[in-house]
Amino acid sequence: MPILKIFTNVPKSQISKDFMGKVIPALVDGVKKEADKFTCIVESDCFLSMDGDPTSPAVSASLESIGHLGPEQNIYITKLLTAVMQKELGVKPG
Repeated sequence: MPILKIFTNVPKSQISKDFMGKVIPALVDGVKKEADKFTCIVESDCFLSMDGDPTSPAVSASLESIGHLGPEQNIYITKLLTAVMQKELGVKPG
């Protein structure tokens, strides 16, 4: 089963209840597996700093999957997930 682990400094109270409902379709599109095959973990309120600014919304994520991942797919999946993170968590484009 593919697993996506998301770590963010965004407080849980600022993450919409339907956040997973927006992340999972991006994974389905990118990894080409059915929604019920994914595990997604979001750890909010993390001490996380990007670009030396611990006050700006930031995300670190890792995706593990057997198959359907490679250099070209990674670029595509990253674009899909980045778009969700920017819109839903307010993360700046990287």
